Amino acid sequence: ISIIVENGMTTTVHRFWESAKPFSAYPNPFFINDYNLVGGDGHVRFIYSNPESFTGSIDIFDFAMDRVIQLNNPHKIDYERELIWNGRNEYNEKVVNGVYFCRLSLNGNYFWTKLAVVN
Repeated sequence: ISIIVENGMTTTVHRFWESAKPFSAYPNPFFINDYNLVGGDGHVRFIYSNPESFTGSIDIFDFAMDRVIQLNNPHKIDYERELIWNGRNEYNEKVVNGVYFCRLSLNGNYFWTKLAVVN
């Protein structure tokens, strides 16, 4: 949520953090060009709980439910796993503004979350 201060020029961005039970994205909304820049690209972190160490992957879909990209090879952080996405599709093009649906596939189960992307 952005709040525009009285002079019309200043904005304050408020974000929230959800635990990884079972699956979350941070920051949400994801500003591709403005925050969390690494190597010139912004990035969003997907974190999910995985105490049994199952192999997991995340598919990101656009609003039409067309798959944009699949993320594999998570980093291990205690009993959680982390995947990082730079806001690009499988052709290395930045995605457009909108709501994206993110599906975690873990041990034959599916978990969903939504992500707002601002380009």
